[in-house]
Amino acid sequence: MALKETITDIVTKLSSWAEAGLNEAQTSQAIILRILESLGYDIFNPLEVFAQQNSGGGLGGYIPDFTIIFNDNNCFIIEVKPLGKKFNNNNRTQAVNYVNSMGLRWAVLTNGIDWLFFDNKQECVAAEKLAATLNIMDIQVADYLEQLLSPEVWKQSTADQQVEQTIQLINVESKLRQIMIRGFSQDEYGLQLAIEFKLTPEERQVAHSHFETLLGRIFFLPAVLKGTQSAIDTMEPLDESKVLQWLAEQMEHSSLQYSTIKKNINLKINGLQIKVKNWQDIYHGLVETLLFVNKEEEISFLFKKAANLKNFDDKKHYRPLSNQKYLRVGLRIKDVQESMNELLNLLPISKGSLEVIQRGKIYHFPY
Repeated sequence: MALKETITDIVTKLSSWAEAGLNEAQTSQAIILRILESLGYDIFNPLEVFAQQNSGGGLGGYIPDFTIIFNDNNCFIIEVKPLGKKFNNNNRTQAVNYVNSMGLRWAVLTNGIDWLFFDNKQECVAAEKLAATLNIMDIQVADYLEQLLSPEVWKQSTADQQVEQTIQLINVESKLRQIMIRGFSQDEYGLQLAIEFKLTPEERQVAHSHFETLLGRIFFLPAVLKGTQSAIDTMEPLDESKVLQWLAEQMEHSSLQYSTIKKNINLKINGLQIKVKNWQDIYHGLVETLLFVNKEEEISFLFKKAANLKNFDDKKHYRPLSNQKYLRVGLRIKDVQESMNELLNLLPISKGSLEVIQRGKIYHFPY
């Protein structure tokens, strides 16, 4: 299975896995090894994907969860924590100590969702050697992981330098995304201005060298987790089954991204059963689905620009969207339900296709 398809499949299952509370070994089995295999590694070859390799210090040696090896040379390590576990400085130091003891440069620390890359070349304390952070929900994550971890990269003698350059680009892109929602026009000219006036000279050089790549990633790719292009771009018909699948994925994505407490609403969509925290998760996921199928013009009345928000950081009332604008989710439940019904009627789905169960009460949409 291709990496993008693997990650999409993993994301659709994260909610149920989070409820089960996957431990470290289960996270490795369900996520890490699947991703490594999709990248092209022979996960059944212990001389390529070495589990629990001792660094050579006997019983007191460092033992990372996975060491990647080519031509008898250690390349990088992956340290795995239970699904969704919050990292602390001890975790970060542990990952760096592993590569330090093995004379390597790059360490990866992951809980299956967040992927932290540490550069042992940096001259600072271990916990501060963090070079980049990726999230499995990011639309670009498959491309990033391929450029950072794939066998094609690590079989080359220049792998360390290639990874360094990719991480520089990732960090510049991340910084520009944050800058662009703070007053710059959402177009090529706005991006040029942001690069010239908001980046350091080193960052500016990276941005100029990869301008076309940044332009495409920031503006022209739908910023939702999908392994395919927009349905309109591929000229495929919007059939009901596909739309319902996208709805389920986006609502679960929204819940995983914004809801940290126990989920108390059950959804049934197209044979899939998922859990979300609240009606705002459902509403946000629905709007992202409409953006994905190119219905932005029909729902433009819902959007706010960052510059127009009185409380920019008030996540209780607004959530960012993939079109670089914001959606007000701080509404009464009744208003959310009515808006959902209107929006669902913009999609080619049957009445009652979406079933919402909360506290024993069942709602069907669209009604």
